[in-house]
Amino acid sequence: MLKPQANETREIVNLDGLYRFKVDFDRSGHREEWFKAPLASPLEMGVPASYNDVFPDRAIRDHVGYVWYQREVRVPAAGPESGSTSASTPPPTRGWCGWTMSWSPSTPAATCRSAPTSPTM
Repeated sequence: MLKPQANETREIVNLDGLYRFKVDFDRSGHREEWFKAPLASPLEMGVPASYNDVFPDRAIRDHVGYVWYQREVRVPAAGPESGSTSASTPPPTRGWCGWTMSWSPSTPAATCRSAPTSPTM
């Protein structure tokens, strides 16, 4: 199996860790644009892990459908010059990315969507 390799144009970023977490019981997250702001949820979820095995709440544990993960990330500067220390190199951007994941017979694979915030966070 091929694995990602870091080089002068690609940086590998490990996304393991704690994420804000919200179950989208009624599939309203996309319509209400949850991806545009920090998730309104007190829950956190470790990644990698299965939320069905982590939360004691039966509604979450038995949920099959959309859930949202979100955390602040460092987005590396783009382009081959990103490894350069010249004054023209833009600094890395900070922001957050969120993902929704679902699994159903009509969606035979997990889907992932992300939306970075402004770099002023």
